[in-house]
This record gives sequence, structure tokens and C-alpha cells, in this order.
Amino acid sequence: MSNVVLTAQKRNSEELKKNASGRLRSAGFIPCVVYGLEDKPLEIKIAKKDFKATIKGRSLSNLILDLHLKIDGKNKTETTLIKEIQKDPISTDFVHIDFIRIQMKKEVEASVPIHILSEEESAGVKVEGGVLQHGLREIHVVCLPQTYRKKLNTT
Repeated sequence: MSNVVLTAQKRNSEELKKNASGRLRSAGFIPCVVYGLEDKPLEIKIAKKDFKATIKGRSLSNLILDLHLKIDGKNKTETTLIKEIQKDPISTDFVHIDFIRIQMKKEVEASVPIHILSEEESAGVKVEGGVLQHGLREIHVVCLPQTYRKKLNTT
């Protein structure tokens, strides 16, 4: 499986000032930050339309993104995972996204959500009218990024 490619732009000094995030959102961009691996945090913007098209039909918990950036006239690629997505509670528009840099040959830590399949078809629930309770909503995983993606895609 190859990584998903997404084009991003570095935010200029005007786009980092007060109230600039609102202007970016009005212009159709999502303000984002890329951090991790002892590099300086990088403030970027991604076109909302491109991001929605990229994530459509995909699970965000195992999505490895190659962010293509143009910084100071040089092309740069950052391999990242989505760390956090902030959404507007009313309009459900993307407000802000945090990306964390990863290396494909270095282990990453991630929380993986647990989804119970066919809950209503189990004998205790269907026949006896019981209720299925599970205490864990997510598990903590440490593995290589490629292994992480393969394990999540097999159920």
C-alpha cells in the first residue's frame, strides 16, 4: 500500500497573525500544524476541497499522508499521521488539523478505536434480550507504520 498524497502550502507571516485562521477558512483552506521528530513545527494550510476528497471513504486512524510542500522554492515531502482534527460542532466544518511527522522505519505510538461488529446478532443480545457492555473503547499500539496500517485493515 502506498501513502496518500496531499498537497499543502506553507502559511506566510500574514496568515499567522491574529484572526488569520478565520480568513483562511473563509477562503476555503484549513489551517494546520505539522510537528514531531525534533524538527520545528511547521504551519501550513490545506485546501478544504482537496482534504475532503482525500479522506472520503477512508479511516482516519490509519491514514498515512505524504504532505507535499513548497518551502522557500524547494519541494519537500513530510510523511505524517493525523494526530487531531478539530471540527465546528454546528457546521461540522474542519477548523484545524494537527499532523505528526513519522518515519516509516521507526515505531509509532497510536490509539486504535475498538468497534464491535454484529453486536445485535449475538445470542445473548438477540435471543435473551441482553445488553453487550465493553469496557475498552480503544487500545494503545506501538508498531511500525506499515504494520499498523495492515493490522487495522484486516478484520
